[in-house]
Amino acid sequence: MLDFPSLLYRDQLCSPVEACRGRAGVSWVRLLTDVPTGLLDVAAGRLRLGDFWRSLRSYHIEAVFNSEDPVPGIVECALIPYLTVKRGF
Repeated sequence: MLDFPSLLYRDQLCSPVEACRGRAGVSWVRLLTDVPTGLLDVAAGRLRLGDFWRSLRSYHIEAVFNSEDPVPGIVECALIPYLTVKRGF
């Protein structure tokens, strides 16, 4: 598995980053933002509910929440009030 945070960190520090490729067909979701956005798209008629539901059931990795490192997920939850006010969710 590729360590994208490490690759981004090294890239931002202008450190060498080895060439690599992600696996085809792997999908991820950021539940905190993707669910409200998807529901808004369903309500506006831009997305069918069935397609949205399938996309939520078929992802491989959650972008923030991870049982091995729960701190980012906890911080993400703490941001809900801020995001609600700032972005109007």
